[in-house]
Amino acid sequence: MNKDDEQILVVPSEIIFAREKWQGLKTDNLDYYLELIKNNCQFKRRGDMENDPSFQQIIPYIVFNFKDKYFVYKYLPKAGEQRLVDTYQLGVGGHINEEDSAGNKGAFKLIENKPESLIQGNADVLEIGMMREWEEEVDFKGKLLEKKLIGILNDDSRPVEAVHLGLVYSFTGDSPEIFVKETEKMEGKLVALEEIGKHIEGNPGVWVQIVYRYLSKTKISGDFSKKYIATLKDYQEFCKTVAREFDDPEKEIMTWGLGISGEAGDVAGCIKKTYSHGNDQKAGIKENLGDTLWYVAAICNFFGWNMEDILNENAEKLKIRYSAGVFTEKDAAKRERIDWNEKATRKNE
Repeated sequence: MNKDDEQILVVPSEIIFAREKWQGLKTDNLDYYLELIKNNCQFKRRGDMENDPSFQQIIPYIVFNFKDKYFVYKYLPKAGEQRLVDTYQLGVGGHINEEDSAGNKGAFKLIENKPESLIQGNADVLEIGMMREWEEEVDFKGKLLEKKLIGILNDDSRPVEAVHLGLVYSFTGDSPEIFVKETEKMEGKLVALEEIGKHIEGNPGVWVQIVYRYLSKTKISGDFSKKYIATLKDYQEFCKTVAREFDDPEKEIMTWGLGISGEAGDVAGCIKKTYSHGNDQKAGIKENLGDTLWYVAAICNFFGWNMEDILNENAEKLKIRYSAGVFTEKDAAKRERIDWNEKATRKNE
């Protein structure tokens, strides 16, 4: 069957968003929205739904972890989704099909999001569809210790995401033996949480970035007893604990971008008053430099970048520019002037 002819589970957008329309990962009132989906779902032809914002296509999105490592996978050249080749994904999942409502023998039902409430019996279509996708995509050799819904993901910043609604589940296993089934199309592995950012950096998807930021914030608790920050990595992790949470990723990055310009302006203002007005504000220079670095860390965390990598890349660039290892006017004068608007345009062509 052509995938456009599949009958997939959808819910009218006006029903899902009757109370509110959120942007990002919603983590409250989850039971209400699950019941709303179950009581108002219907099956429609997939090809008719792909560009119809009046319906939301329900997508289970499973994030698996074993201890402190998470399962990521990437598409290989033989994968059908050519636009995603060589990009890493974090969530396992897909559409719920009409066949998922046909039978449920031996399935499991998730009650109140508690692992001890998993009972064998008649499961709802959401649970069956989620587990079918899980079993189709991966081969997990161990036992699932926990399965829980952690949020409902909506993002309408792009047409593709605007017609999909993600049910984000966290699966915790007792074994690291998890493998992709379609090995000619995909390859997967377990990576530490702090390494996920590097792996998904080239992924154009919005969902993967939103879920990664959520995991980063919820897995890290601020240790305010430490007097010193030993490394840039420590500082980045600490900044995550005291950063405001946003439902809208665009609003978040705009806040960090405007914040860094404001703090840099404060640094300049204190320097001016210290040396032009004779009003010693060196303490202000120092404090505002720290605030500027906080925004640098926030921006790096948003994009999943490591501050140490950025500093090392900058150092390598300077080594090339000043090949003798010291500053010279001649080397400074011949440095490349980059027009980032032009560079971005060429990259997108």
